Amino acid sequence: MSEQTAQPLKPIFYNDPKLLSRDEHQALRLVDSSNYAFAQNVASVPLVISEFAVASAHYPIIFVQGTQATGAKPNQPMAMALLSTVADQNDFVSADGTWRADTYIPAYVRRYPFVFASDGASDNLVLCADLSSDRLSEDEGEPLFTDGQPSETTSRVLTFCNDFQRDYAMTEQWMRKIVEMDLLTSQRLTITRTGKPSTVLDGLMLLDREKFRSLSDEQFIELRRGGCLGPIYAHLSSLHRLRQFI
Repeated sequence: MSEQTAQPLKPIFYNDPKLLSRDEHQALRLVDSSNYAFAQNVASVPLVISEFAVASAHYPIIFVQGTQATGAKPNQPMAMALLSTVADQNDFVSADGTWRADTYIPAYVRRYPFVFASDGASDNLVLCADLSSDRLSEDEGEPLFTDGQPSETTSRVLTFCNDFQRDYAMTEQWMRKIVEMDLLTSQRLTITRTGKPSTVLDGLMLLDREKFRSLSDEQFIELRRGGCLGPIYAHLSSLHRLRQFI
């Protein structure tokens, strides 16, 4: 048996992320598309706390151990919107790539095909794009560069990615506080569907309600002052959405 070198996991959705260059990608254009076929085979996507409140009305918010694919540091839990209880399936995207009507689309999904990455030489982040995406074209869409400079479209993309990165950092800070207070508990959920085999969900974490109720007044005030309570309540409220998978 030949040995294979393990390859680092790419972020969810991204097959060929490359640094955007005005020299190499002068002709590249962004296609305005509402086709989300690229998300058909994922059962969960990362969430940032700024979207917990709206996302909780549509998806269960769960936590998983961080990996490079989710963008989180190893051993740092990451918040995820649960899109299906079946692996490699998204119950919110139809066969034609349409996202379920009147349903919030997470920022992580809307950011695609763009993503920030380290430039390798410093802590600076640079804008990359998944060049394999059908949302990028040289024949149609809005140009990413005009006269050798980033276009208005690229400026909007940069603003969106900057906002996402800021919110992601806030989410990491929130997660560190939740972990520090030992408020997460590993769960093994069994989803029973009518007329279908049961599905067991392993490897996820939820807030431990008993530990949360048992916090001292000082600890509770600390969470309140740190702006941590809103995302906690949104997470707890979201769990009733598990019923939609039955």
